[in-house]
Amino acid sequence: MGRCGCIRRARRPAAAGSSADVNLSSTHWQVCALVLAGGLLIPSTAAVVAQPEKDARIDRLIRELSSGDKETRLQAVAFLGWERSERAASALGKVLQNKDPETRRAAIDALTRSGPAGAKVLAEYLRQADVEWRLEVVAALGYTGYAPGLVPLRVAASDADSRVRVRAVAATGWIVERFILEADEKARDRAKTAAAVFKGRGKQALATIRAAVKDKSPAVRAMAALVLGRLAPPDAAETIKAMQTDPAADVRAAARWAIIRQRGGRVALASKTFIARLKRRAPKLDFPSVSVEMAIQFVREVAGVPIRVNWRALQKAGFSKNTMVSCVGLPVSAERLIDIVLFSAFGPGADWLAREDVIYISTPPILMHVLKRKTAAPVAKPDNNPKVGP
Repeated sequence: MGRCGCIRRARRPAAAGSSADVNLSSTHWQVCALVLAGGLLIPSTAAVVAQPEKDARIDRLIRELSSGDKETRLQAVAFLGWERSERAASALGKVLQNKDPETRRAAIDALTRSGPAGAKVLAEYLRQADVEWRLEVVAALGYTGYAPGLVPLRVAASDADSRVRVRAVAATGWIVERFILEADEKARDRAKTAAAVFKGRGKQALATIRAAVKDKSPAVRAMAALVLGRLAPPDAAETIKAMQTDPAADVRAAARWAIIRQRGGRVALASKTFIARLKRRAPKLDFPSVSVEMAIQFVREVAGVPIRVNWRALQKAGFSKNTMVSCVGLPVSAERLIDIVLFSAFGPGADWLAREDVIYISTPPILMHVLKRKTAAPVAKPDNNPKVGP
């Protein structure tokens, strides 16, 4: 995508659709090898192909979906995702009924790359799949970060299961974060860029997030507060302020953290010298697919800032240090780099603050505790934290 951005992967790889969004499974890496060797032409990266030739290729791939060889079927699924056509998406929709979990996940990955046609199929699947697969679809849409994904995510945001709604709000926030990163590459004025994004590509996402503010589930409302605090759409400050009186303690805590974030409270207890270090450009960071624990170590080394992670609190919140992320892009500030890695791995449920020239990473409630302490003592036992300092 010609910019800095990360894609989260939890239990499985998620494929993406542009040259800088490469985040593929072992099968997909084999597919990429075939492409690089000239074995097949992908429309998104090649010259326009005559329609009859494209139709013949799709016909062949659809036939291969019935192959007795699993690897052949998986490769056909992956390639159909690159075709970005209604016929290919329809064929992938039928694969979603496959009993093999790996094949079904491959179809979900492929559909997230299939543009509006794929989004339409996923939206329909969200209405009929069981809850575990609905969670898979929502996660995949958030990982890839494509605009067409906002349509099925709007469906997921009204799901009967609150877990799906929470994940849908977080995934919507990540897609908009990607929009802002794209638009802000040159402008470097996040506030103005965010306002412009919410008037354009992010308009539908804003409707989803605002609806979540009134959700009956405290977990969904809390996630909405965290997303609003991060993305800062128009009128977010008023909405977050009102959420401080929510009946649920978790929602009030999330709203308080959102306000702290918007007011620059994450660096309020850091020295001017340390803040300047965070604002400086970090060297270009490229890693193909590593655990978030390793990614944080990379950030620590390239940015030259000490980082302490409270893995105990993150694990209690349902996050894993083994969540896989990939990052490819242009140099950005150390501050933005930390934001990107954390948001791609954990969504709005994890954040950071700087105190006494150390970066603390944890859940917002724990970070508020760190902010209020008289001294910035460690928030977890030393053996639960990576070594502090570069």
